[in-house]
Amino acid sequence: MGKNTMILFFLGVIYLKICVVASQNTSNIDESYLLALQANINSDILSRNWSPETPFCTWIGVNCSRGNSRVTGLDLSNMGLNRTIPAIIGNLSFLTVLNMRNNSINGLIPREIGNLRQLRSLDLSNNRLTDHIPESLGWLRNLESLSLSYNQLKGDIPTSLSAFVELQIFDLSHNKLTGTIPVGFGNFSQLQKFILWKNELTGELP
Repeated sequence: MGKNTMILFFLGVIYLKICVVASQNTSNIDESYLLALQANINSDILSRNWSPETPFCTWIGVNCSRGNSRVTGLDLSNMGLNRTIPAIIGNLSFLTVLNMRNNSINGLIPREIGNLRQLRSLDLSNNRLTDHIPESLGWLRNLESLSLSYNQLKGDIPTSLSAFVELQIFDLSHNKLTGTIPVGFGNFSQLQKFILWKNELTGELP
C-alpha cells in the first residue's frame, strides 16, 4: 500500500468516526428535548417509562427514523398528561405526527408548534386548551390532518390556516370560536372531513 493510499485510508476512517459522533450528538439532542417535555408535562406513565437509562427510541409513544434515530412521531394520547405544552416541543424538527388527544392539557397552544415544518398530523383534541389558535399553525404547509376539537379555544379562525395545501381532515368542533370562516378555506382541494359545529361562527361557507 503506497503512502498516498495510506493517507487516504486514515482520512476516510477519521471522517467516518466524525460522522458517527455527529449522528450520536444529533440524536441525543432529541432525547434532551423529550426529557424537557416530560419535566414540563406531568404524567405518571411517562415518569415510569421515559428514562435516560434506556434508548429513547424505545420509550412509550416515541417513534424514530431508522437511519439517524431522530424522533418522527409522538403518540401521547390517553397518557394522563396535564399542565401546559412547553415551547420546546417546537425543537423536534423531524416530527411528522404529534398526537396528544384525550388528556387534561391546559393553557395555550404554543406558537412554536409552527416550527414543525414536516408535520403531517396534529391532534390536540379533547383537552382543556384555551385562548386563540396561533397564526403560526399556518406555517405547517404539509399538514394533512388537524384536530383541535373538544377544547375551549376562542376567537377567530386564523386566515393563515388557508395556506394548507395537503389538508384532508379539519376538525375544530366543540370550541368557542367566533367570527367567520376564512374565504381561503374554499381552496382546500384535498379536503375529506370539515367539522366546525358546536362553535359560535357566523356567515356562510366559502
